Amino acid sequence: MTTTQKPDMLLWLSDARGVYIPRDFANSFADRAKHVTGVKAEDWTVLEAGPDHEWYWESWQAVCDNARVTDDKGNVFFVHQDGDCWLVPVGMEWSDENDCFQWPAEDDDAAEADSSAVFHRATLDESCQANFSKPWIFETDNGNQCFDTEAEACAAQRQHRTDNGFDPMTGLTRPAED
Repeated sequence: MTTTQKPDMLLWLSDARGVYIPRDFANSFADRAKHVTGVKAEDWTVLEAGPDHEWYWESWQAVCDNARVTDDKGNVFFVHQDGDCWLVPVGMEWSDENDCFQWPAEDDDAAEADSSAVFHRATLDESCQANFSKPWIFETDNGNQCFDTEAEACAAQRQHRTDNGFDPMTGLTRPAED
């Protein structure tokens, strides 16, 4: 049986960018017309204007709902933000059990689906991979931390979020306590 490698989720923009994630997403493509579909020209214009624009968050929601990003290999992704901005391969499904996106099992004998919550070194281009000796990477505003296992990287990500006043699972700002 021949199996093809399914693409992983890609960490596109770190939550360290805060309210500028939508603006930075709009500016992150050298050739948007080639790689991104489903976004209206006026939404790109609003996002490029930044978070002070009246329709900034509505335009960002439209991008998250409708955009499709195609890489040079033909893989198609949708946009998901849970603090960090991710490109998630079309076909991956949300797992409440694992609290992340994963590939659905193809049959009972299929290997357990990938449940990455951080990014794997193999998703980086070759020049970036050479900088990391360990396979799992957690990106913070203080740089990259590398781990031997996904569990260690996810634990570090949750701790970082807790230490910085964010919900450890979603990365969203916690409501102020009364």
